[in-house]
Amino acid sequence: MPNTTDESRDGQVRTKQDARADESRDGRVRAKQDARADESRDGRVRAKQDARAECEVRTTTLGGRLTYSRIEKGWTQHQLAAAVGTSQAVIQRIEAGKCNHPRILSELAEALEVNPAWLMFGVNVIEGLEQEAIETARAWSRLMEPQRTVLKEMILRIAESGPESVQLPESGVLETSQLLGLR
Repeated sequence: MPNTTDESRDGQVRTKQDARADESRDGRVRAKQDARADESRDGRVRAKQDARAECEVRTTTLGGRLTYSRIEKGWTQHQLAAAVGTSQAVIQRIEAGKCNHPRILSELAEALEVNPAWLMFGVNVIEGLEQEAIETARAWSRLMEPQRTVLKEMILRIAESGPESVQLPESGVLETSQLLGLR
């Protein structure tokens, strides 16, 4: 008949060894799970960094600046659309460059907490901009081609040649025919 004390002791020794093996196995499993979680987190961080880098390159357009701002805010197109009261399809069209003069520019800028001038033109915040310049920029955003090109050329010619190069009538307002003569 075997010694019950030895059997009992062997059982306890085996139980301790089994417990250590289980702890070791659990530790390896937890380490693998932690590593997977880190990889997943790192992957998400890398994806967000890649998206930011891509958007930084694309910030030369309204669509690129909108995409960049939206991603910086951590929003989807659906979330931005809901914030400004439009559809995801409208946001997608603007980001894709298919709509360069959105009527909801002010709402987009406000929701994304960016300057409307930066969003539209890529111009950083301009402190002390006169109200007249802001109104002109808003009117400009409602114009279509070729009006924009014609007006831009006239403004640049006047600015380059100096204000005295344009003779204003007594009323102080140039007629359309006079403006066309500046071209």
